[in-house]
Amino acid sequence: MRNRILKLDASDNVLIALTDLNQREQIAFSGNNYTLVSDIPAKHKFATEDLAIGADVIMYGVIVGRAVKPVRQGERLTTSNIQHQAASFHQQSQGYRWTMETADLPGIPQVGRPRGYSELLACGPARVL
Repeated sequence: MRNRILKLDASDNVLIALTDLNQREQIAFSGNNYTLVSDIPAKHKFATEDLAIGADVIMYGVIVGRAVKPVRQGERLTTSNIQHQAASFHQQSQGYRWTMETADLPGIPQVGRPRGYSELLACGPARVL
């Protein structure tokens, strides 16, 4: 039987449907059982636990949203019950300077300027990294 759901990170509190799943369907995954309280179309997510208003929605091991309504375990996540959330963005206060590091590899020209694909191929196929 092919996989029907996917969990991206161990700390996620959502699962992703890989195929259409039906309301009241029992889903067993990683030692846990979930009863779906709504239909879950393929590529959509459902909660693995009850989420109160303001609860974090975690996917990829990071916060991707917050519940704006109570969400029951097995319920589909939608724009009506969660709101996108991400870590705040801030500009770096100090300047950053990147310096190119070079490696002394036999047969590979030293990097003194950007080189094109054709120059890398001239080093031979075993030399292209």
